[in-house]
Amino acid sequence: MARERYLVGVKPEELIYTPPPPPPSTPKGKWENFWYHYKWVTLGVLAAVIVGTILTVQAVTRVQPDYLICMVMNQPISQSAVDFLEAEWTALGEDINGDGKVKVTIQPLNVSDENNPQANTAKQSVLGHIVARDVQLFAFTPAYYTEALAPAMRDGEKFFTVLDVADAGLSEDGTYWNWKGSTVLAQEAMKDTSFGPVVESELYLGVRAIGDTASEKAKAEYEAHKRLLEAFIKKYPVA
Repeated sequence: MARERYLVGVKPEELIYTPPPPPPSTPKGKWENFWYHYKWVTLGVLAAVIVGTILTVQAVTRVQPDYLICMVMNQPISQSAVDFLEAEWTALGEDINGDGKVKVTIQPLNVSDENNPQANTAKQSVLGHIVARDVQLFAFTPAYYTEALAPAMRDGEKFFTVLDVADAGLSEDGTYWNWKGSTVLAQEAMKDTSFGPVVESELYLGVRAIGDTASEKAKAEYEAHKRLLEAFIKKYPVA
C-alpha cells in the first residue's frame, strides 16, 4: 500500500529505466562534452594562468633602479623637488645593475600625522625596508632617527656607516649628514612650498652599515651607495 501511495499520479512509462547515453567516442564529441560540463572552470583557470604569466613577466622584465632612496619626512615633498633630487643623484651615480644607464628612485614617506592612515602605512613601509634590507640610502627626520631608530640599536651598534667626507653637516660620529644649511636647499626646485617649507627641514642622510658576512654583490652595492652620498655632500656642502 505504501508503494502505491507514493506512485499516485506517476505514469507507467515514467517508471521505465532509461540508460544514460553512451559517452562520445569521437575526438569532437569528447571535446564538446568536456566543454559543455567544464567551460567556465576552464575559462577561469586560463584567466588565472594568463594573469599570473603577465605579473611574472612584468616582475622579471621590470628595470630595477640602481639606487632606491627612502626619505622619511614630517611633511610631503613637492614633485619638483623629487625630480630635481633624482636627477642630481642620477648624475652622480653608477650603473650598478649593468643595464647601461643610471636610475635613481626616491620614495618619500610622510610619517608626521599619527592619526592619518597614510602616515601609518608610511611607517610600515619604513620598517619593511629596514627588515628586508632592500634600501641602503636613507634620509630620516631627527625625531624619527632619535626616537624610533637609535633606541633599537644595541651594544654600540650604528645604523649608518661612517662617511669618508669632511663637512659641517656631519654628525659627531660621522655616520650621517644633516642637510640643513646645505646649498642643495638653495636650489630653485627645492623652494617649491606646495607641501610646506622643505628648505627649512632637517634630514639625516646616511648609508646603512653592512655586516662582514654580506655577499660580495651586497658589499659592492653598499660601496656604490656610499660613494653616491659622499659625492652629493661634496657637491652641496653645508654652508
